[in-house]
Amino acid sequence: MTILTGLGIALLGAIAIACGVLGLSNLYVGQWAVAFGLLGSGLGVGLLFAWGWGIFLDKIGAVETEVAGDSAVAAPRAPALLASFWLLVLAGVLTYGAFSVEGSSRWLSAGTAFCLLVVGTTIAFLRAKN
Repeated sequence: MTILTGLGIALLGAIAIACGVLGLSNLYVGQWAVAFGLLGSGLGVGLLFAWGWGIFLDKIGAVETEVAGDSAVAAPRAPALLASFWLLVLAGVLTYGAFSVEGSSRWLSAGTAFCLLVVGTTIAFLRAKN
């Protein structure tokens, strides 16, 4: 039963990511209602995933440990660090792409990159605080 619970939580994470990506894609092409609906759904499912993730790790007995030396936290409770990293990478890619287009596409790419930069930095800062 524990395996099915883990797979269900993984499915929630995948759905949250898919809603986020599709929401950003629809935002990029100007489908505002669909975009905000998908982003809201992704946020809700993502919060449910984050809540379930902690409970699941407690259930299977996973503990957060630090690696000796000046390495980062090597624990299953550190998905925030990975998410932050990829958000910052995507912000860089979109910023680079903004210089290769003109018109409103440039501003949409730059605006999306800025939002991803803010979210990625906020996640990293909040994770470092804990």
